[in-house]
Amino acid sequence: MGGLSIETPSGYVNAALKRHWILVGTGLTFALALYAPSPGLYLFEVFKNAFVALLFFLVGSSLDTKSFSNGLVAIKVHLLCQGINLVMLPGAYFLFFYMTGLDAAVLRTSLFSKPIVISLCMPMPSTTGVLFTEVAGGDVSVAVINASIGNILGPIVAPIMISLLVADKQFHNSLGSKVVVLAGRILVPLAIGISLQHSVPQYAAKIRRYSSLALKSLLLLLFYMLFCEGISKSNVDLTVETTVLVILYLTTIHIGFLALIWWLTGILQVDIRRRIAITIMGSQKTEGKAFAIIAVLYHGSTDLGIMMVPVIVYHSMQMVRVCVKINLLKYCRMHEIKLLLNL
Repeated sequence: MGGLSIETPSGYVNAALKRHWILVGTGLTFALALYAPSPGLYLFEVFKNAFVALLFFLVGSSLDTKSFSNGLVAIKVHLLCQGINLVMLPGAYFLFFYMTGLDAAVLRTSLFSKPIVISLCMPMPSTTGVLFTEVAGGDVSVAVINASIGNILGPIVAPIMISLLVADKQFHNSLGSKVVVLAGRILVPLAIGISLQHSVPQYAAKIRRYSSLALKSLLLLLFYMLFCEGISKSNVDLTVETTVLVILYLTTIHIGFLALIWWLTGILQVDIRRRIAITIMGSQKTEGKAFAIIAVLYHGSTDLGIMMVPVIVYHSMQMVRVCVKINLLKYCRMHEIKLLLNL
C-alpha cells in the first residue's frame, strides 16, 4: 500500500506542493488579505514585534549546523558568497540600473526603483537555497554555513547598504538605533534558537524538524499580516500591465545575476561544487526575513506595501528559475568530473 507514488497524478501534485509550498502559500495569504484584512491588521499592530522575534528564534532552532566543522575552513569562499549577496549585487544594480534610470524606463514608472534596491539589500534564505544546492550537487556545507552567516550579517549589513544607496537623511540619522533594534529583535532570538540545539544535542534533530514546521506556519501568518498592512496603507493601484512588467524585469535581473556569479566564480577558479553553491546562494534573497527587516526599518511607512512587491516577486520567481536551472548545474558538475577523469 504505502504512500502515494510520485508517478500518479496525486503523487505528482503532492510532490509539487512540497517543493513549491511557499509559492502556493504566498498566493493564498494574499487572497485572504484581500478578502479579510481586519484580523491581519490587528495581529500586525499588536503582535508584530513578538512574531519577528519568534520567527528568528525558529530560524535558529531549525538550522542544521552539522556541516559547520567541514565547511568553516573555507573562509574565503564564505566571504566571497556573502560579499556577492549583500554587497556586489545591490551595488551593481544601483550603479547600472538605478543611477542610470534604466529601471524606471523599462518599468515605465519610478515607483519600484527604490523598493527594488531595498529588496536586493536583503540576505539570502535559510532553507530553500540549501535544498536547491543539495539537489544540484553543490557543496551543502557552503550553503548551510552561508545561510547561517546571512542570518547574522543580514540585519546589520542590509540597513547599512540601504543607508549608503537609497536612504534619505532621516534614515541616516536613525541608522544606529535601527541596527540596535534589529539586533535585539533578530540576532538575540536567533542566537537563542541555535543555542537550544547545542544545549540538548540528543534532541537536536527533533528540535530542527518541529521548528522547521513551525517556521513555515509562522511565515505564512507573517505574510498574511504584512499583506494586510501593505494593502491597507498603500494608496497605489497596481495594473496588470505594471505587475507583468515587474515580474519580467526581475526575472531578467535574476537570470543576469546567476550568469554573472557563475562567470565570476569561473574566473576565480572556484571548485565546481562550491561554484554551484555560491551561484545558488549568492543570487537568492529571503522573503520572510526581508519582510521582518523592512517592517522594522520602515515601520509606519505608507510605502510598506509597495516595498513588499519586489521582495515577493524576486523570491517567488527565483524559486521557479532555480528549479529549472538545477539540471543545468548538475550537467555542469558531471561534465567537469568527466573532464577531470579524462586528464
